Amino acid sequence: MEKAMGRFQKFSKATQAKYMEAMKADEENPAMYREMKAEFEGVWKESDADADGLLNLDEFKVFMNKYYEANKKRFGEAAKNGEKEDEMWFRAYNSLTSGVNGVSMEDFKKGREIVRGIMRKMGNMMTFAPLA
Repeated sequence: MEKAMGRFQKFSKATQAKYMEAMKADEENPAMYREMKAEFEGVWKESDADADGLLNLDEFKVFMNKYYEANKKRFGEAAKNGEKEDEMWFRAYNSLTSGVNGVSMEDFKKGREIVRGIMRKMGNMMTFAPLA
């Protein structure tokens, strides 16, 4: 978490402001929210090579790279995970639904909300825009 916060702090103030605006989009900018949601779902679908609705580790890594590129395009800057971080996030999200091997879109959204809650308590909203 601290590593991700450090990367966010290195973004320009303008980029940080864009991320902060995006985090409030679900409440304050419904058009932006719909656009971001559609973009997220499109990247997810493109990454789900076997179209089973779940991302295995390889598909998850593809998703994370595509999602990074989409965020970089939208915000001008984005924090890119390393392979070990992607694997760690995969394990975390994969653990949210017992008995299922793979990360569903709902697992990912649930995981992001957990992280957003932690970040709120730490006083830094960081880069986690809503995906619901």
